[in-house]
Amino acid sequence: MLLHSLLGIAMCLTILVRRVLRRLKPLREELSVKNVLIDQIHTGVAWVRKDGTLGWLNPALGAWLQIAPQDLIGRDWYELFDTDERARVREDYRHMLFIGKLSLETRGLRADGTLAWFHVELVPIHDRKKVYAGHHCLVRDLTRERELERKLEQLSGHESAAMEVAFVAGL
Repeated sequence: MLLHSLLGIAMCLTILVRRVLRRLKPLREELSVKNVLIDQIHTGVAWVRKDGTLGWLNPALGAWLQIAPQDLIGRDWYELFDTDERARVREDYRHMLFIGKLSLETRGLRADGTLAWFHVELVPIHDRKKVYAGHHCLVRDLTRERELERKLEQLSGHESAAMEVAFVAGL
């Protein structure tokens, strides 16, 4: 009798485990697809843990910073930014904790010490109990646009100086 009861319980547990595994399979596949998509997008994405260290970042962000993404895992997320900008980013981070999603433009610090201009979106992450679990840092590289703006300003500065010379010479 005891053997039959144990056999029945084992059979029920086996059925339950199979059902749970069947439900988890699509979730695992969906998570895998999403991870591949995030790896392949051309926007920089980083996940920052609750303790302020980088938990993950995609290849695009690593390429802009000229460093392998796995080399940044576990480091302070403020290291992504220029040392002169870190105090402002900290203040914006504190703001994000109260208001939710926040955008800012700042300078990023590449591995070789050069600077890059970034548009950054900070998005807080909460667990199912609404406890803060970290945040996503979505980054768009604005360096090329900033360089083109600087060149345009230089050209317009030269143009206005040439116009002044022409005006003075005409007097």
